[in-house]
Amino acid sequence: MARTRTSGIIWISVVLLAVAITTSTLGLFMESWRVSDEFVEKDYDGEESEVEGVSFSSGLNNLVMTYDFSEFADGYYEDQCDDDLEDSASEQRGQNAECIDDNTLILTMELSDRCELLEENYDDIIDDGDYSSEYEEETKDERDGVCQSESAGTTGTILLWIGFGTAITSMIICVISAFVAHSGVRLSGGFVGITSGLLMCASTILWLILLPDEKIDLNQGEWDLGVNFILTLVGGFLAVVAGVIALVAGRKGGGNFNSPMQQQQYFQPQQPLYQDQTQYYQKPDPYQQW
Repeated sequence: MARTRTSGIIWISVVLLAVAITTSTLGLFMESWRVSDEFVEKDYDGEESEVEGVSFSSGLNNLVMTYDFSEFADGYYEDQCDDDLEDSASEQRGQNAECIDDNTLILTMELSDRCELLEENYDDIIDDGDYSSEYEEETKDERDGVCQSESAGTTGTILLWIGFGTAITSMIICVISAFVAHSGVRLSGGFVGITSGLLMCASTILWLILLPDEKIDLNQGEWDLGVNFILTLVGGFLAVVAGVIALVAGRKGGGNFNSPMQQQQYFQPQQPLYQDQTQYYQKPDPYQQW
């Protein structure tokens, strides 16, 4: 009976781990770790101004800018999003442009390629020596902001991939333990599940800590945490819960038949048979002993 109850409990761990794997997959490939509905830029005098018609969403490794040409630049580019504009905007390295309709342009930039490009531009500016110190400082801040975002995303991606792999491993172990009902297998699945959840949570927290300072960030406007950040954090928590459930199931149910206690319980039903045999055994009569 204990084995049946704990086998049912272990399936809860499997379901929670499946949810955690799904959320981590979305976190790895979607671009909504943080979002912003406003674009704030600085002019050469250092004054900030908001640009209408531009919104941002950022993933671990890329940045997506959405332009609404009906509002951007006071509607100067309204109804002008076409194939020629796509080709022109996609010429820059690490950048891809797509027109959703006549007024909506989505610009996707890979942070690693963008970081390399800005590093090359900054080196060229320093080598030329013909630019003002203010322009050099502005270019340096732009480079540092993109490169720090790229570094934060790389760190988060590595941890999240490891957490993703360990979550799959834990789920496989838990599925096996549901049929084998071995306490050692369930305990192993529990420890691996907790590890995967901690790695997922660590990927979100470290990514958030390593993001650049607001002064040199990709956008000086306010950022909000996106859906994928929250889902990944929740998925990590669910993986930890799944691991704890597997540990509890491993301690309460499942047997290790190599232990002396389990062997004693396994062979105990045979004892009455030997007792019954002793009851029917009679000492031989004296004349039969010789």
